[in-house]
Amino acid sequence: MDKKIETFLADMKKNAKEQFLIVEKIRKIYDASHTTLTEKFIYDGIGVYMGEKLISGIWVYTKHISVVFSDGYKLQDTEKMLEGGGKYRRHLKIFSESDIKEKKVKEYIEKCLALKITQ
Repeated sequence: MDKKIETFLADMKKNAKEQFLIVEKIRKIYDASHTTLTEKFIYDGIGVYMGEKLISGIWVYTKHISVVFSDGYKLQDTEKMLEGGGKYRRHLKIFSESDIKEKKVKEYIEKCLALKITQ
Protein backbone atom coordinates (compact mmCIF):
# COMPACT_ATOMS: atom_id res chain seq x y z
CA MET A 1 0.00 0.00 0.00
CA ASP A 2 1.11 3.53 -0.81
CA LYS A 3 2.78 5.06 2.27
CA LYS A 4 0.77 8.27 1.83
CA ILE A 5 -2.45 6.24 1.87
CA GLU A 6 -1.33 4.54 5.09
CA THR A 7 -0.74 7.93 6.72
CA PHE A 8 -4.02 9.31 5.34
CA LEU A 9 -5.97 6.34 6.75
CA ALA A 10 -4.18 6.42 10.11
CA ASP A 11 -4.97 10.12 10.50
CA MET A 12 -8.59 9.54 9.55
CA LYS A 13 -8.91 6.60 11.93
CA LYS A 14 -7.63 8.81 14.73
CA ASN A 15 -9.57 11.99 13.91
CA ALA A 16 -12.66 10.94 11.94
CA LYS A 17 -13.54 7.37 12.93
CA GLU A 18 -16.95 7.27 11.17
CA GLN A 19 -15.47 8.47 7.88
CA PHE A 20 -12.62 5.99 8.25
CA LEU A 21 -15.09 3.10 8.60
CA ILE A 22 -17.01 4.25 5.51
CA VAL A 23 -13.82 4.57 3.45
CA GLU A 24 -12.69 1.10 4.52
CA LYS A 25 -16.02 -0.43 3.49
CA ILE A 26 -15.81 1.24 0.09
CA ARG A 27 -12.21 0.08 -0.36
CA LYS A 28 -13.32 -3.50 0.39
CA ILE A 29 -15.95 -3.25 -2.34
CA TYR A 30 -13.27 -2.26 -4.85
CA ASP A 31 -10.97 -5.02 -3.60
CA ALA A 32 -13.67 -7.68 -3.91
CA SER A 33 -14.73 -6.45 -7.35
CA HIS A 34 -11.45 -6.74 -9.21
CA THR A 35 -8.10 -8.21 -8.20
CA THR A 36 -5.78 -6.05 -10.30
CA LEU A 37 -6.88 -2.63 -9.08
CA THR A 38 -4.27 -0.49 -7.39
CA GLU A 39 -4.49 2.59 -5.22
CA LYS A 40 -2.42 5.75 -5.22
CA PHE A 41 -2.68 8.85 -3.09
CA ILE A 42 -3.75 11.63 -5.44
CA TYR A 43 -5.54 14.95 -5.01
CA ASP A 44 -5.61 14.38 -1.22
CA GLY A 45 -7.61 11.19 -1.66
CA ILE A 46 -7.36 7.59 -2.79
CA GLY A 47 -7.22 7.13 -6.54
CA VAL A 48 -8.24 3.73 -7.88
CA TYR A 49 -6.32 2.59 -10.95
CA MET A 50 -6.68 -0.15 -13.51
CA GLY A 51 -3.20 -0.41 -14.93
CA GLU A 52 -1.96 3.16 -15.30
CA LYS A 53 -5.44 4.64 -15.80
CA LEU A 54 -7.22 6.48 -12.99
CA ILE A 55 -10.73 5.06 -13.15
CA SER A 56 -12.22 6.08 -9.83
CA GLY A 57 -11.43 7.42 -6.42
CA ILE A 58 -12.48 8.09 -2.87
CA TRP A 59 -12.26 11.65 -1.59
CA VAL A 60 -13.06 12.66 1.97
CA TYR A 61 -14.65 15.99 2.81
CA THR A 62 -15.81 17.45 6.10
CA LYS A 63 -19.43 16.33 5.78
CA HIS A 64 -19.33 13.59 3.16
CA ILE A 65 -17.23 11.17 1.14
CA SER A 66 -17.29 11.23 -2.65
CA VAL A 67 -16.90 8.09 -4.70
CA VAL A 68 -15.81 9.52 -8.03
CA PHE A 69 -15.94 7.80 -11.41
CA SER A 70 -13.54 9.24 -13.99
CA ASP A 71 -15.80 8.38 -16.94
CA GLY A 72 -19.01 8.58 -14.94
CA TYR A 73 -20.87 10.22 -17.79
CA LYS A 74 -20.77 6.83 -19.56
CA LEU A 75 -22.37 4.91 -16.67
CA GLN A 76 -26.01 3.91 -16.83
CA ASP A 77 -27.76 5.88 -14.09
CA THR A 78 -31.44 4.99 -14.37
CA GLU A 79 -31.97 5.71 -10.67
CA LYS A 80 -30.34 9.15 -10.92
CA MET A 81 -27.91 8.54 -8.05
CA LEU A 82 -24.86 10.09 -9.71
CA GLU A 83 -24.11 13.75 -9.17
CA GLY A 84 -22.00 16.17 -11.16
CA GLY A 85 -22.44 17.91 -14.44
CA GLY A 86 -18.89 18.15 -15.68
CA LYS A 87 -17.71 16.82 -18.98
CA TYR A 88 -16.62 13.39 -17.69
CA ARG A 89 -16.69 12.76 -13.94
CA ARG A 90 -19.68 11.80 -11.84
CA HIS A 91 -19.79 10.96 -8.16
CA LEU A 92 -21.84 9.51 -5.35
CA LYS A 93 -21.97 11.53 -2.13
CA ILE A 94 -21.87 9.30 0.91
CA PHE A 95 -22.97 10.92 4.18
CA SER A 96 -23.36 7.81 6.35
CA GLU A 97 -22.56 4.12 6.33
CA SER A 98 -26.14 3.31 5.30
CA ASP A 99 -25.64 5.38 2.12
CA ILE A 100 -23.23 2.73 0.84
CA LYS A 101 -26.16 0.38 0.32
CA GLU A 102 -28.86 2.98 -0.35
CA LYS A 103 -26.85 4.69 -3.08
CA LYS A 104 -25.77 1.34 -4.53
CA VAL A 105 -22.05 1.99 -4.34
CA LYS A 106 -21.21 -1.64 -5.14
CA GLU A 107 -23.36 -1.61 -8.26
CA TYR A 108 -21.83 1.64 -9.54
CA ILE A 109 -18.31 0.36 -8.89
CA GLU A 110 -19.15 -2.81 -10.82
CA LYS A 111 -20.58 -0.72 -13.69
CA CYS A 112 -17.41 1.37 -13.74
CA LEU A 113 -15.18 -1.72 -13.81
CA ALA A 114 -17.26 -3.39 -16.51
CA LEU A 115 -16.97 -0.28 -18.62
CA LYS A 116 -13.19 -0.18 -18.23
CA ILE A 117 -12.71 -3.89 -18.89
CA THR A 118 -14.63 -3.71 -22.17
CA GLN A 119 -12.79 -0.61 -23.45
